[in-house]
Amino acid sequence: MRGIILIAMSFLTFSALASKTLVLHGQGYVEQVDSILINDNSNQSQTTSFTGLEFLGQKKVFDEFTRDQVFDTSVFPNRVIGQIDEVCTGTLIGPRHVITAAHCVYEYETKKWIDRNTFSPARIASNNSPYGTKDWERVYILQEYTEKGSAKTDFAVIELKEDLGNQIGWLAYGYNNSFKTGKMGMITGYPGDKSRGTQWGVECPLAYYQFEVAHRCDTYGGMSGSAIVVHNDQGEPLINGIHTYGSEFYNGGARITKETFEIIRTWTSNKRLPNDLVSVNKKPVQTYDKIFLENKCHRTIWTALHYVDLNGKWITQGWWKIAPGEKAYVADTRNSVYYFHAKSDNGQYNWGSRDYAWRVNNEGPYNFNEGKITTSGWGTWTQQFTCN
Repeated sequence: MRGIILIAMSFLTFSALASKTLVLHGQGYVEQVDSILINDNSNQSQTTSFTGLEFLGQKKVFDEFTRDQVFDTSVFPNRVIGQIDEVCTGTLIGPRHVITAAHCVYEYETKKWIDRNTFSPARIASNNSPYGTKDWERVYILQEYTEKGSAKTDFAVIELKEDLGNQIGWLAYGYNNSFKTGKMGMITGYPGDKSRGTQWGVECPLAYYQFEVAHRCDTYGGMSGSAIVVHNDQGEPLINGIHTYGSEFYNGGARITKETFEIIRTWTSNKRLPNDLVSVNKKPVQTYDKIFLENKCHRTIWTALHYVDLNGKWITQGWWKIAPGEKAYVADTRNSVYYFHAKSDNGQYNWGSRDYAWRVNNEGPYNFNEGKITTSGWGTWTQQFTCN
């Protein structure tokens, strides 16, 4: 977990920039795809010293602005918000471009690209992605982020392999320096403390800084990369920032400024800025197996797994609650042997052998069955549970 530099001031006293520029690019409906330029008479003023903030992997949960689950992801704009693998959130901003956080695709500490390469828009459960799961073509981040890891550069654009936005639409992104602190913003994403693959949204007041947007919306890890959405004077939704970090006092992320807007517009035109960004144009090679647990029983089951993690260590994890018909992605491994335990919610069905037993969350021991991955190459493996 990274450190954080805080400025001692009340959240209610945050100051904002003041000017009159509004630029939109993209459209939430597929009928209009051209750029829109409105009132481009920038009148920059006032700067602040809030630029030393760096993201934390864990996002803060606050009580005053709580999240609500999104049960209908088929409506706009919910359907253009999706999950990046199962660890981050992204939003379509064009026919095939998705905006997210840079730390979702690049690890600043290790200086390595992260092995993530799928986007699932409108996902409503771990086994329910109504528009499918799409592969990436390439990803763009700023060279400055790879060198400094700063919050103001913690944004990225992913290019998909197909024009998904022409099917489901996309959200506009832009900047407006006349927005004042206290303006309401909406953050929607896929938090890791909720059921896998479920979409949650929260609305709260925003505080504007020169390069960042701060807020006290209730967020959690997994919502990194979520768009910070406001409404312009015409009542239209506009992405005005990217949620990336949390702290003890407030959360926040990168603000879309005029400079940021031009960078993103360049990337979505599939162009590079000299000496200013890094592009990856091939899909990372997966060198491990992804283990899924699938419930084919008519009862809800609770499951646990004993396996070798990617660090070569045997670990035991649980409990995963899997409803009938659901499938959950639970682990990564390079070992062909693993062990599983499961029990139905009514206690009628149990999966386990007296030959193997481990404790789960300091309880037990519980009996486990042996499982073996028999595929020849790296990929996915599904352990099914039936109760016929």
